[in-house]
Amino acid sequence: MRQVFPIILSVFLLTGCAPLIVGAGITTGHFSFQERGLKQSAEDITLKVKIHERIGRLNDEYLKDINISVVEQNVLITGVVTNREEIIQIGHAIKSIKGVGKVFNNLQLKPYTFKQYTNDKTIGTNLRTRLIFTKNVYTINYDISIVKGHVYIIGLALNEDEIKTMLHKVSTSKGVIKVHNYVQVAPEGASIRQKMQKRAPSEDYGIKEAY
Repeated sequence: MRQVFPIILSVFLLTGCAPLIVGAGITTGHFSFQERGLKQSAEDITLKVKIHERIGRLNDEYLKDINISVVEQNVLITGVVTNREEIIQIGHAIKSIKGVGKVFNNLQLKPYTFKQYTNDKTIGTNLRTRLIFTKNVYTINYDISIVKGHVYIIGLALNEDEIKTMLHKVSTSKGVIKVHNYVQVAPEGASIRQKMQKRAPSEDYGIKEAY
């Protein structure tokens, strides 16, 4: 029994070039099959909305230049800003929001050129293809952001082997300068796949995405 869901490639081009995001699906059906489950996904979405509201009040330009990923209340910040003071300010603003766990602040400084954007887009296309066809790697559980050749990944995996396999595929992809990994193993008993395997270990369960 194998479920197939699309991977979504989100590219925000409101004005100029914004960082590239290769994210998981955004429908209720997708969330219910993620390792974190529907309830935790909903809580993370609520927290993400609060974060967007907060940074939008600081400067509405941030909404097009910064990507926020939230997994089990931990926050990954990627994108580009003008100066280091903004990096610190944004980090402090997010940390002050109730419910936020760890904050992984990976903001970079502008400029972010069209050439850098096209390079990131090429990397994203390559990563998407490689991960989709990698056995036992389930991209629905990861948010991947690419900025200036740096690949940032946050999410939940079934086990350490899945993380190692995924990181090998990403790190050996053409154009990748560095991989920043914030993926954790899902707690014992909390993983959807763990539960399915216990119910019917002989069947081929999994959620695999296809573009």
